[in-house]
Amino acid sequence: MNYKDLFDEKAKAAAFDKIASNYYECNFGTMPKTELELLMFSIYADQVLANDKSGLENYSDYRLSKALGITQQRISGLKIKKQLKYPVENFNWVSEFYKITGNARYEDGKIKIYIPDPNVYIELKNFIESKGGYVDISLNPKLLQIPPEYFLWLLLEICPEEKKDGLEKAIREQFRKSKVDVEDFAPMTFKKLLKEKGPELLGDVAEASIPVVGGLIGNVIKTVSGSAKK
Repeated sequence: MNYKDLFDEKAKAAAFDKIASNYYECNFGTMPKTELELLMFSIYADQVLANDKSGLENYSDYRLSKALGITQQRISGLKIKKQLKYPVENFNWVSEFYKITGNARYEDGKIKIYIPDPNVYIELKNFIESKGGYVDISLNPKLLQIPPEYFLWLLLEICPEEKKDGLEKAIREQFRKSKVDVEDFAPMTFKKLLKEKGPELLGDVAEASIPVVGGLIGNVIKTVSGSAKK
């Protein structure tokens, strides 16, 4: 996280070019301080991500806050502004979401997932709402809370295309074992079934999905299914 460790000579030259383009092209002094700070943060954040492929630890609000000497709240705000003006190259909120799905829990009738990256939270929230769903806003801006019927639907929506047919088949088979017949996988269908059968159905369906999706999605399904059955 140290500046000298993060930037080699090539990275320093590239960073200077980005700054110089805002000062040495007949535009000296026209860049507002807030915009310069955003650019400086973007350059630093990109370098952190380039040096930490996982991007999960060193890119956290806490680590960036300690390194730059500003509050975590300000770091979070800068991340959002950065993504709008200087987006992270090849940013994919679905793959980033997969990385933190192990945080998911089933509590108080909701699926709760702690999402440290505000941009992943924003994209996920927008995706759910654009499909007619909703998320519950909590005092913790990083805690996503969604009804279980939308979790099942979300699982199908973001599942890799090559696994989607197999996942739908596994869910239908589990419904059949539970003596449930469904024509579609709409959230309201799931809601009706969960109301009739209880949260145990969520656990059964989730467990049946693990062999199909595997990997990171399988881990969160295993966690959620265990919580639901309890």
